[in-house]
Amino acid sequence: NETKGIWTGAVIQTTSAIVEMFVGISYVSIENAALNLKTEVPVLSWETVLSKIKLSGERTFKILNISFNTDDQTKFDTALYRTFLSPTLFNDANREYVSFKNDGSVSIVPDDMHAVYTDMSIWDVHRTQMPWLLFQDLQRFNDIAKSILLINR
Repeated sequence: NETKGIWTGAVIQTTSAIVEMFVGISYVSIENAALNLKTEVPVLSWETVLSKIKLSGERTFKILNISFNTDDQTKFDTALYRTFLSPTLFNDANREYVSFKNDGSVSIVPDDMHAVYTDMSIWDVHRTQMPWLLFQDLQRFNDIAKSILLINR
């Protein structure tokens, strides 16, 4: 079902101790939400999703070969993890996204970009996160920089 509005929510009542839920999200359309879910989670199995997340996390954390004592390693890994939380991916699996023109129109990710990002902090990340992304993932860095330009056109 489709729902719109700022205060959208759901209530689920069950007698089961375990609830598995998979949700597709899109700012463009309900069809894109279904496509995003099908593309990002092709097998609706919690075990499959969890194993893919673990594998992705292991690859992410192995980009640097650094070892600390346990407390410092936890702090470092937490900081590294947070560098990947934002900016957030804004486009759908079919490359559509809600235009930044504030007119409700839909745009397509430009050909010279892999993705459009939003939720940029901008404040002070130029000293920390952006140099790290430039070093760690040049394509993502370029897409983020170009997304800032798209937002401000």
